[in-house]
Amino acid sequence: MWEKEWNALRGMCFHSYKGLHNLDCVVCSPDVEKPGPHVFKMKPSGKLEDLKNLMKVTQDEFDSGIKYNEQKKSASAFMNSSEKWLAAYYILESEDVKAANLRDPRSCEDALESMVARLPLKNTYKGLLLLRHAWTLVDVFHSKADYYKKLAKWMYAVYLLLTTAMAAIFILSNMYAAVASDSMWPNLLLILSLLACFVQGWMTYSKPASKWVLLRSSAISLESEIWKFRSRTDEYAGAASAMYVMGRDNAEKVAEQRFQAVLKTIKDNVFETVKLTSIFSTAIISDGSSPPGSSSCWHRPRGRGRLQHMQYETGDSQPAENQDDHHRPVTPDCFIKLRLDAAMKFYQCRIPLYSRINNRRQALTLIAATMPILLSATDQLQWAAIFAALSGALSTWVEFSSLSKKLMRYSSVVMSLSHLLVWWRSLSKPEQRQVDNIDRLVRTTEAIIGDENSAWVSDVHKTATKMIMQMAGAEKSHVENKMH
Repeated sequence: MWEKEWNALRGMCFHSYKGLHNLDCVVCSPDVEKPGPHVFKMKPSGKLEDLKNLMKVTQDEFDSGIKYNEQKKSASAFMNSSEKWLAAYYILESEDVKAANLRDPRSCEDALESMVARLPLKNTYKGLLLLRHAWTLVDVFHSKADYYKKLAKWMYAVYLLLTTAMAAIFILSNMYAAVASDSMWPNLLLILSLLACFVQGWMTYSKPASKWVLLRSSAISLESEIWKFRSRTDEYAGAASAMYVMGRDNAEKVAEQRFQAVLKTIKDNVFETVKLTSIFSTAIISDGSSPPGSSSCWHRPRGRGRLQHMQYETGDSQPAENQDDHHRPVTPDCFIKLRLDAAMKFYQCRIPLYSRINNRRQALTLIAATMPILLSATDQLQWAAIFAALSGALSTWVEFSSLSKKLMRYSSVVMSLSHLLVWWRSLSKPEQRQVDNIDRLVRTTEAIIGDENSAWVSDVHKTATKMIMQMAGAEKSHVENKMH
């Protein structure tokens, strides 16, 4: 009996031990005067008076505990203490405190996910400045790349026309030597030769194809880095300490420093090639809300020569609903919608167009290659030579355009992105929230786009090298013919 009563008694909390000292049925521990928990043991005496005294002490202690709780721990006492309820108010108002209904598992899941989210709620001021600077570089590089692309294609097309015209005029001068004066054909050949030499020299000096490739590839690389930074993956992913406030701040600083270093590396790489041009005459940094520089090319209503990523406060700077503002952190679902799906649509929309153009060019090339054979069969050898020159020029232009290789690259990108999307859709919701899977999604997407860009750069370099060799060979052959 005493053991059972003592089991109930020892579960109570005594604020004071004075009442227990006077009881004969309770033995106190020797160090009872010291602060902290103490041990009391029952000494059965068999007297009813001892039990009554113990019950009275216990009841008094219980009543004093209730009174103490009413004074210190009740709702009215809490509301009367301004320091406590203000502290509780600030805690509940904090962004790190989430509320959820236990009867709604989905709300609890969302609340827990938001508490351990990888992404910051918003970018810091430095992060926004870096993103604005990066998007401005992307727009500048794309605009200049479009210019050098048109320049390279136009100059090479003019050179092919001039060389083809020289061959045709040389043949026609033998066919119709008596039609014109003796100096007409040589003077015409001289003029065309000088023009061809000028175009070839200018292409060698300005190197528009190399600048086009460098600027376009740099812009694509910058876009990939921007998406990695916005999704906080790859080298911009936070450490395990990012679950805490100070850890998140440190992780953000490290990510911003790495992003800034990448921007500097890409700019330095571009500068080494285009430092003799006027590309950096366009302002790319502004401290205010207005676009940098006063050049009118940034205020065109259409085309690539304008700021397209809402870097500054312009008429279309406010994004519409469900539209990307190009700066906020992106979740995996937003990344798929704004990056992966957009890239697939970009390549898919161009495949039918390039396929039709490639088929028409191949058909035209075959017709041009067949004409010299037909003309030779009818003993019109001079006209056969002229059409042979036209066929060679057309074949060279088709090879320069590289539409067949472009179709192969675009089809491969679409296939790889579709496989990646199928893999992501097959994951469960908890698996889609895993950091490793998110990192794989972003890194694989950017790797696929980057591989296509690398293959394009390689194809253009090979075509440009072959083009230069053909131009040098044509010039050498022309000089030898004139010497003979």
